[in-house]
Order: sequence, then structure tokens, then C-alpha cells
Amino acid sequence: MNIIDRLNFSTTDYTNNAIEIKKWGDVNHVEILSLYLLENDICESDDDFDSIIDLMKDFGQNDKSFNTYFFWIDKE
Repeated sequence: MNIIDRLNFSTTDYTNNAIEIKKWGDVNHVEILSLYLLENDICESDDDFDSIIDLMKDFGQNDKSFNTYFFWIDKE
């Protein structure tokens, strides 16, 4: 299963390895994802990295009912 298929987003924290991301703040998605991958010993290709960043930036932008979301990647 590739990394994109293991990617998860939620408005509630389902797992203890999820990280909370504020939708409306000044968020450095590249830094957040880089640290997450390093801390969880997950490797990805450059194409996957860029795709994940795009998904992180877009998640929930049309839904104003929540201010934060949770992000995590399932282990293989």
C-alpha cells in the first residue's frame, strides 16, 4: 500500500500518533510533514511528499464548522 493510501484526516483525534493542524493559522505544512515522517520513520518519494502537502493544505477549507483537523499516516 502506498503512502497516499495510508494517509488519514479527521476532525477528531482517532489515534495517538495523529497531529493537530490549525486550518486558519500560519501553518508550515512542509515542516510539519517532514517532522512527522522523521519521527515516525516513514519514507516517501518527492512526488508523494508534494501530493501530501497539497492534501494537507486543502483538507476542510470549504467547511467552516471546525478550526483544526488531525493528520496521520498508517504504518505499513
